[in-house]
Parts: sequence; C-alpha cells; structure tokens
Amino acid sequence: MIIIADSGSTKTNWTIISNKKEADGRHMMDTIRTQGLNPFFTSREGLIEAYEAVKNVCQNMQPGFDSKDIRVYFYGAGMDSDEAFERIRKPLLEVFPGAYTDIQSDLLASCRATCGDEPGMVAIFGTGSNSCLYDGKKMVANVTALGNALDCDEGSGNAIGRKLIYGYLRHRMPKELAEEFHKEYPLTQDDFLTGVYNKPNPNRFMASFAPFAVHRQDNEWIKNMLHDVYSLFFREQIAYYENAPKVLHATGSIAYYCKPTIEKVAEEFGYKMGVVIADPMEGLIQYHINQNFQD
Repeated sequence: MIIIADSGSTKTNWTIISNKKEADGRHMMDTIRTQGLNPFFTSREGLIEAYEAVKNVCQNMQPGFDSKDIRVYFYGAGMDSDEAFERIRKPLLEVFPGAYTDIQSDLLASCRATCGDEPGMVAIFGTGSNSCLYDGKKMVANVTALGNALDCDEGSGNAIGRKLIYGYLRHRMPKELAEEFHKEYPLTQDDFLTGVYNKPNPNRFMASFAPFAVHRQDNEWIKNMLHDVYSLFFREQIAYYENAPKVLHATGSIAYYCKPTIEKVAEEFGYKMGVVIADPMEGLIQYHINQNFQD
C-alpha cells in the first residue's frame, strides 16, 4: 500500500493506493483531506490527529493491514532541513510503525508530477512561489525562497494580493475596479494594514485577494499588473539558472488559472510553458505507481 501526501499551507491532500486492483485493472484508491501540516507550526497532536485519520482510511480499504508493508511519500512546504523531516517523520512512525517513509519538499512533488523521470525546469505558483532545475531524480539548482517578509514570493497569490491591496489603498486602481474590489472585500484601510502587519500568516491574508485578479484577467489594469508580477518572476528567478531548458513546467492554482498571462510573459523572455497543472497529486499518483508496482 502507498500513501501520498501533498501538504500546503492550509490543507493536506492524501491519496491511499492499494496494490490490489479493481475489475477494470486500475489500482484501488481512496482519498482524504486534513489540515495543512507544517513541521514548525503544526503541533505534534495536530500531526497525530491527521495521521490517525489517514490510518482509518487504510483500515477501511484493507482491514488488518500491516504498517510495515506501507510506503509513505510526504511532500510539504518547509521541508528543507533534517529537523523538519524528523518533526514530520517521528509522529508518522508512531501511527504507522515500521513503515517506509520518504519526506520531501513540495517543490520536488511538482518536479515528479510534471516531469516524472525526465529533467526539466519547474515552478510552483500558489500562495507562495518557488522554482528549480530538476535532473530527473533530484533538484540540482534552486533560487532561495525568501518568502513574504522580504517581498520574494514573485508570481505567487501573495504577490498578486499585495499588488491589489497597494493599488486599492494608494488609489492606483481605476475607480470602477476599486468599487468592485470594495464590494467584494468591504474592508477599511485599518483592516488591510492589520491583516498585513499584525495578524498571523500575512502571506495567506494577501493571497486571499488573488481570486479578484484571476477572475478579471481581461481588465486592462489587472492585465498590466499580472504582466508586471510575472515579469519580475522571470527576472528574479528563472534568469538565475544557467544553461536551463527553455521550457518551464508549473503547478499550483495560480499557475493554472493565470496560464495565459504566464505564457505571454514566458515568450517575451524566450521561454515556453510545458505541463501546467493546478494539483500535482494526479502526476504524483502515476509517478509512484510506476515506481512501486510492476505490472
């Protein structure tokens, strides 16, 4: 049995895959969603609770299963140190004693979902952003993800939300668009500033406004703003990679819904977009079936 986890800042999507097959030849599968699991922000109790929920799904799928026969592939944000790996792995092994565990970053998940065993250049555009070069097995180059505090989430929902808030509060946004924005988000200036500076997770707060832009990409002001956002991404991240392929693969909801704009900017910088998917799970399922089950 294989368990795949794709953990973001707000939720974790799990897919459990049995070695047994349905009548149509496909592997038996089930899914569950739990809270987002961060090695430094989620308590041990929170991790255990999520793992127990997954264990219940496994028991329903295959009663009496032996956890020593389970292979767990966990991908998540913040997985960039041995300490982070152990914070995720130790409680996991309490719930699934003896299981094989492979704890990796969400960026490697995007690589495996879009490129499989082939080399490529890959980006994530979600609440935050990141990018790398991938040799078909591991990441070989990566622009340091400095995050929201240093204004380094180029191309992300956070970056788009920040531009919207700035444009609205500084009256750069056209009047009719500003009225639409206020109708959709009836907040005061103090509300915006409190969300950005005084509340937890300001990146999520700013990213929460990104759908306003995503749904209005034909608006001239929005179009120009998104063009600026993705031009900065290519200048600050993609231009860093030497001898990189000219095709960029991407995952994340922002990547999927802003694909036309990203494609246009990519062409201006001499690149093309390859595989672009909102959710890497489908690609991860195929990747790990290929790796683990020999038909």
